[in-house]
Amino acid sequence: MWYSVFTSEWIGKDVAVATYAESDNGVDWREAAGAMPPNNLLPAVMVDPTAPASHRYRGVIYLDPRGETKPSGSTHPGYYTLHSADGLRWNPDASVPTWGDGDASSCAWHPWQNRGIVAYKRSPTVRRAARRAVWTAELKDGNYSQGIIALVPDDYDDVCAGARGFVAGDYYGLSMLPATKGIVGFLQQFRMIAPCHVDGATDVSLVYQDTPGDRWLHAPGRRDFLTHGVTEWSRGGIYPAPGVVEVGDEQRLYFTGAPESHGWTHNDPWAVQNRWVQDLRDRRRVACVGVARWPKWRLFGYRANPEGVLTIYLGRITRPSELVLNYEVPAGGKVRVQLETPVETNIFIDDFGGGHCGGKASKKALPGFALDDSIILEGSSLTGKAAWAWRHDHPSERPAFARVCACFDGTGNALGI
Repeated sequence: MWYSVFTSEWIGKDVAVATYAESDNGVDWREAAGAMPPNNLLPAVMVDPTAPASHRYRGVIYLDPRGETKPSGSTHPGYYTLHSADGLRWNPDASVPTWGDGDASSCAWHPWQNRGIVAYKRSPTVRRAARRAVWTAELKDGNYSQGIIALVPDDYDDVCAGARGFVAGDYYGLSMLPATKGIVGFLQQFRMIAPCHVDGATDVSLVYQDTPGDRWLHAPGRRDFLTHGVTEWSRGGIYPAPGVVEVGDEQRLYFTGAPESHGWTHNDPWAVQNRWVQDLRDRRRVACVGVARWPKWRLFGYRANPEGVLTIYLGRITRPSELVLNYEVPAGGKVRVQLETPVETNIFIDDFGGGHCGGKASKKALPGFALDDSIILEGSSLTGKAAWAWRHDHPSERPAFARVCACFDGTGNALGI
């Protein structure tokens, strides 16, 4: 784990010591003394499997030669890209920033799309006011693209902020979890006590992008995934790590919890207030590191209440395959699966396996793979395989496009994905 430490000499500015720790279980950590050289940079990190050994680790960081850290090698304020052979000693790719503005960034390597994705904060003018928003860019074949706007706060974010006792809501950053053809985002919701203000708290909600180039969508209702104040040491806000790690059958998102709100040690013009800095120093706790964990690939799901049908588009089926489901079924419930093919031929299949029909398509069950033939799935499984009675082969009719209908019976049964 890469993380920052504020020393006893901290004076309230964004100056921290870059530190590295290791763990066997992801809970109990030991500092790797001397692993990182003094005054080293601490970027958001991703591993690029396509890069030469000298660039295996890629990083993104905001640097400002006019500001508090005055890092060597930077000439203008902005987001710089870095590279490293070991993840400990970093070198800038260039003396000028790749993208301008902002201060918070993250990155993740998408193994299914074979590209890196960078997310960073900017503050465009939206409805005559500066609003914190999220831009994204990509790393492909060793080159970074120009940034494009991805997520901009809207009126509903202000409504959500108001419902929680704040006045307005912005986006402070975006952490990412690659998920086959799509990507899941952990959006930092910065809720302010006044519009365009520096004082406020941060929560985390879920967003997702179905395929590259698609718009980002919010999870229904924009409910909090992580809420500040659940613990005493996070009552001021939650700041998640750039990405998610996988440990056994769990996925984990590490985060920083702040005991006081954003801007607590500063006044409105963003000047340090020494008495509040001293207060935090006396407490010896500027921030803590925590972890949120959940069963693998169960961030989003569908629930039968008491029964329901879920249709999943499979896209192109070009070779013998298995259908693997992530589900949880309480006692008395069951899940069955039916393979179907559309009767109509007016279907367009995109490059990512998605299917689109010109109208309402009728469909038929493939012989031997109907609901009545399905072997019942019960209990809980992260990788349960759909199967059908007396069938150990694959459908004789292998359509270019197919659907899977997952049916739920009972009360409260859930299929999680």
